[in-house]
Amino acid sequence: RQSLLEAQPGADDPMATVIDRIRQQRIFGKVPLFILGAGVSKGVVPLLSDIAWWLKQNLNKAGAAPDISWVTEHAEAIVKGQASRRQGAELFSALQDRNGPFISIWRDFSKGLLVGELNFDNGFRFSGLCSTNVQPTTSHRILADLLMERSAYVLSLNFDGLTRKAVNIAKSPCAVLHNKKNIYTYFSALTGVFTPAVIKIRGDVFYALCTNPACPLSEAPYPIDRLHASSGNPSDLKCPDCSSSDLELQFQFPGYRLKEEEAHPTLWAARRFLAARISAIIIIGFSGRWDRYVLQFLFDLARERDLLIADVKPSDPSSDFLDRFRVTYYPSIPDVREAPIDQAVFVRIPLDANTFLTTLKEAGL
Repeated sequence: RQSLLEAQPGADDPMATVIDRIRQQRIFGKVPLFILGAGVSKGVVPLLSDIAWWLKQNLNKAGAAPDISWVTEHAEAIVKGQASRRQGAELFSALQDRNGPFISIWRDFSKGLLVGELNFDNGFRFSGLCSTNVQPTTSHRILADLLMERSAYVLSLNFDGLTRKAVNIAKSPCAVLHNKKNIYTYFSALTGVFTPAVIKIRGDVFYALCTNPACPLSEAPYPIDRLHASSGNPSDLKCPDCSSSDLELQFQFPGYRLKEEEAHPTLWAARRFLAARISAIIIIGFSGRWDRYVLQFLFDLARERDLLIADVKPSDPSSDFLDRFRVTYYPSIPDVREAPIDQAVFVRIPLDANTFLTTLKEAGL
């Protein structure tokens, strides 16, 4: 095996670099940690820009008064990829205000995202998260296989539950770990039966709220991947506490301080159990623009454990955000072409999720 002091093999080929690092670290019983952003579900579940476009169209139809027309301006900024964290947080706070002028629009959106239909400007028609038409992508299915083979860990910032669904389709149970307590319970369980798991972090995450004021769920949001239609019909989706059919969504936009405070204990619990077990950090379809606290966590972990950290997403005008973040805040983590194999390095892979994971699968990883 190549000496750890020699240059990274295949450094000019980013895929070869990742494959080589995973293979070498497998000797020590380590496997990659995949970080999933919205891009892994592109074309199946609407992106934040799609959601902002839909909201903007319906705000225009409602005829927002001049003094609150800023909501459409904020939505347009998100569509164009020019919004700040403050604009995003202000927009979604205003839309979800139960005493505000936009609550009917938000409830229509909630129904459409869960069980109805939402149409977008690019011809994309979304039939609701609970619809049987929303199926895992090739990426989700490959990740499911890796999880069931104990060949990967998955940390997701998505709300769609498609990785878990892919595991279930393969006839296996799948635990979803939403908080610190869930993580401690899972990794400390004394059982001879292995259950794959997905760790969920509150990124661009929707939670359900019941509109019945007397229901405990009207104040305590519930992860939507735990909602089920008792009849099997998506339109029969009920509140798990009071069985009301009137549910709306709560969207914790990145920038909410509460969301970040709730995410930190989950991240650190995951770090406690996974830090010594992972061979690389592979970030797929995650811009990082809204969740800098997640980037800080990941780059700190890579630096501490001398891990390769890969940024996987197609090239676009903003695709170098993670690299610019690295150069600004973590200059001690060099580009893979500039570093020996035994330290933390960064590699950019300009591929979509399906192509990247299919290549890993074909390499036998």
